[in-house]
Amino acid sequence: MIPMPCRVRALAALALGLFACGKDAPAGGESSSTTTGGPQPVPCDMETPCPEPQVCLVGICHDGEAPVIDIVTPAEEAAIGWNDAAGTSPVEVVVQATGLELVAAAMDSDSERGRGQIVIALDGIEVATLDTGDIAAGVGVTLEVPSEPGPHRLHAEARLSDGRTYDNPEAVTKRFFWFDDGVARVAFKSPVPGEVFPPKKTQVEFSVATLNFQLAPAGVTAQPGAIGHAHVLVDKSFPACAGDAMCRDDYLGVLVPANMATTTASAAISIPATADESTSVTAYLVRTNHEPYCAADPCEPVWETIVIGREQAAADTGADTGGTTTGGDTTTGTTGTTVDTNDCGGFIATTGG
Repeated sequence: MIPMPCRVRALAALALGLFACGKDAPAGGESSSTTTGGPQPVPCDMETPCPEPQVCLVGICHDGEAPVIDIVTPAEEAAIGWNDAAGTSPVEVVVQATGLELVAAAMDSDSERGRGQIVIALDGIEVATLDTGDIAAGVGVTLEVPSEPGPHRLHAEARLSDGRTYDNPEAVTKRFFWFDDGVARVAFKSPVPGEVFPPKKTQVEFSVATLNFQLAPAGVTAQPGAIGHAHVLVDKSFPACAGDAMCRDDYLGVLVPANMATTTASAAISIPATADESTSVTAYLVRTNHEPYCAADPCEPVWETIVIGREQAAADTGADTGGTTTGGDTTTGTTGTTVDTNDCGGFIATTGG
């Protein structure tokens, strides 16, 4: 079980606060979408939809479009050269959006729908807020990314000026990129660290990406080179598990392409039931005949472990209800990267050898 305090232990100088931590509705009730004396906001919800062509945005009917945002730079799975001589490396991030006017929160006391900011998180830590510029054309920001080789994850979301996230799915987007040090790597694209699933046995769509390693169909013999597939394991301790045949062979499923070599693979795999707040899942690279893949001699396994949250049942009051708790750790071999996820919705990066 992972403790989940609302605090930050950040990589290098990025201790800038947890993403989405404390973004509850402000005291005093619903913010108005109009200035005093103007038309009164019309509330809406799933049971009380807005009249067409209006859309319901965070409980208020809006005359315009819902925000749709996209990270256009870096590209998905971009491999950026790793700079081991610096503590951080600059990465240009460009975001575009429709249905949203960027405005400073201080200039939008009514939290008018269709206006607000875009908040960017890097590896779970909130690092930038976009509140000015032509977002339809694209607004860029340079992030100083900790120079840890391997996977890095961007998350961007549109927020109202009172801090609440727009509640349409298109108001949130993600991007995955690598710092490439020439070593074979594997990382989860889905689920993401801290994503929450029911406590019962549940089928989860797993997707992984690899770097400097080709995913290929399984076979009787091992193909030479950096080629194979990924095993998915639950609640195993890596890298120790890789050296124990009984442990590493106790996998739930295999992520492998159907008929050609590629760098991504997906599969629906059932994870077991648990009463814990979290479950660790590991992607572990093996050769095409299921033998361990070694990135170096003596053998260095290649793996990533993330921790996903599991919904927690409420105290027994006779009602069949429950809340959710989010938890997560991400650990990546061979060099080791750890990301803790806590109840504030953010995850925190540290490193280990």
